[in-house]
Amino acid sequence: MINACVVLIIGIPGAGKTTFVKKLPVILPQYGNFKVCEIIYDNILETDCPTSYKLHRQHAFTMAEQTIKDIRQDDEKIHVLVIDDNMYFKSMRYEYYKLARNYQISFFVVHFNVELSVALHRNANRENSVPEHVIINMAKKFEQPCENWEKNSLIIDSSYELNDIYSKFVTKLNQCLKEPLVSIVQICEQTPISQLQRIDLLLRKLVHKKIKNNRTNAGTICYKRTEIFKCIKNSQIIVNDNLNDAELLLYLDTLF
Repeated sequence: MINACVVLIIGIPGAGKTTFVKKLPVILPQYGNFKVCEIIYDNILETDCPTSYKLHRQHAFTMAEQTIKDIRQDDEKIHVLVIDDNMYFKSMRYEYYKLARNYQISFFVVHFNVELSVALHRNANRENSVPEHVIINMAKKFEQPCENWEKNSLIIDSSYELNDIYSKFVTKLNQCLKEPLVSIVQICEQTPISQLQRIDLLLRKLVHKKIKNNRTNAGTICYKRTEIFKCIKNSQIIVNDNLNDAELLLYLDTLF
């Protein structure tokens, strides 16, 4: 088994992610036998041909998986694969969690959670600034790392000094390395009725969350849930029975 960790550096533009990441290859080896490989999403945007953001993110994911595959089993280095991206939706982060789980390595999320005003100020002083409305919109949509699979998370705010951030990062990283993920064992196939009950419960959970955030559209949300469940029940929408609850919840959320 390789000694490695997938580290997601997330946050809105101007939060300080890339400044932190660019110094990691020099600073981290001072704390141990670490080797850093960084994948910076903005760099991919600069080098790739113009295309959709979805394809850019797929490119980053492919690079990450290939990097893991290239690590030799007998390599004594501790490999730290750092992905620097906004990843404001948890579904974006979950893909990397599954990647780490598939290769039975560690998973770690570092959220640079600075105030919007701080991020906007920093962005305004950057050479390649992001349009202000993009940052504001992203901040509104940002889903905090709060799921059980994101338990190994570190929250960084604007009050932290850079040296303190590296120190806290290394402490948490060493903790994560002691807890590599375990590949899931494929669960026994459930009967159609139990699977439908499970889907119904998860749909209700999603509806409750969506209404809590958007009460004015409660009627539309409830109607959509009914239609989704009807389509699944009538096999108009096919659901993979082998998805665990977290994966199924993410999939159902895409149907709204």
